[in-house]
Amino acid sequence: MPDNREIDYKGYTKDMTPREFLDLAAPMHKQDTNSKWIADRISEGKSVAPPILYTKWNEATNTWEVVGHEGRHRSKAIHDFNPETKMPVAIIPQSPGWMRARHITDEMKKAQFKGEKP
Repeated sequence: MPDNREIDYKGYTKDMTPREFLDLAAPMHKQDTNSKWIADRISEGKSVAPPILYTKWNEATNTWEVVGHEGRHRSKAIHDFNPETKMPVAIIPQSPGWMRARHITDEMKKAQFKGEKP
């Protein structure tokens, strides 16, 4: 995933539990058929790419608004395997377009997230 490879340029990484990620991403609407395959990979010791939250910074409320995501099936599989584990989640600002990792302050990294609207 190109965005994960460029996280140090595009955004930052935040540790979350799978449930925290799933609560922020839009809900899955179709039957989950990928989580078992991913869980099998994890139990075999194989790696999976970290999930991504695409965000917009809201200056008025000093919060991140989730506008997109990648990785609900991976997060569900990790949750089923070990729900309390922390996993790295790539936080990638989408708007305004000029925001990159160098613009994100420590205060912004500690800010709350508002979940994605389905």
